[in-house]
Amino acid sequence: MLTASDSRDVEMIAEQLAAGVAEEEITQMLVDSGRSRGEAADLVRSVVDAESESVPLVEVYRRKMISGALWAIGGVAVTAITYEAARDGGVYIIAWGAMLFGAWDFIRGLFGYLGCSEAEVDVSCSNQME
Repeated sequence: MLTASDSRDVEMIAEQLAAGVAEEEITQMLVDSGRSRGEAADLVRSVVDAESESVPLVEVYRRKMISGALWAIGGVAVTAITYEAARDGGVYIIAWGAMLFGAWDFIRGLFGYLGCSEAEVDVSCSNQME
């Protein structure tokens, strides 16, 4: 579990990496602030590994839009197919749940995507919305 000190250091490491500072220099900064070399190197390595596995925020929103559109289209398709099958009398399904969920997911993704500024496009998040 991360302590408050670890959280501040992780934030500092991420900022330094984004600024292009070498891992060894960041490790030395942590050593200078009182951490052991091994502990500092492990912390830097864990942040580097976490960043390499993260998904850009704009991609998370794009996936939301695609997923939402597929759910909504699927709901409309089920409704249309069952309605057509029941044309001469019978029961049909209105898949309003799939349509509503899909529309909601699409709208969340769209507003998130449109809300991303140019600076945020390169920002990574660790699957916050998934």
